[in-house]
Amino acid sequence: MTSKLSTLIFVYNAKGGLFNAITDYIHKNISPETYECNLCAITYDNFGMKKDWKNFLKSLEVEKIFLHKEEFEKDFPQFKDSSLPLILAKTKDKVEILFSSKELNDFKNQEELMAGILGRV
Repeated sequence: MTSKLSTLIFVYNAKGGLFNAITDYIHKNISPETYECNLCAITYDNFGMKKDWKNFLKSLEVEKIFLHKEEFEKDFPQFKDSSLPLILAKTKDKVEILFSSKELNDFKNQEELMAGILGRV
């Protein structure tokens, strides 16, 4: 990043809304190996956002935005061909991919993800 990071944008490979949240919850519990959002899988449990992840996010001194698939497609059409999930980094001048879907899917747990983020911001 050439300019100072102002915002991290977390994009889930999931749709928003109550029905989709229930469907995702069931999918994650019945067939976790086929669940398509590793960002969701390693940062949320059955009770919501994991405590360590929530505390980590609070410690980052940048704005955090969380988007579902349909919100992302509307707000960032320039990335419409990108696989999800992903994390974008926004500076004063531009928005770019901080972690691709492939990179996020390689993380085994939230500790690896947090270390990865700290290594890039």
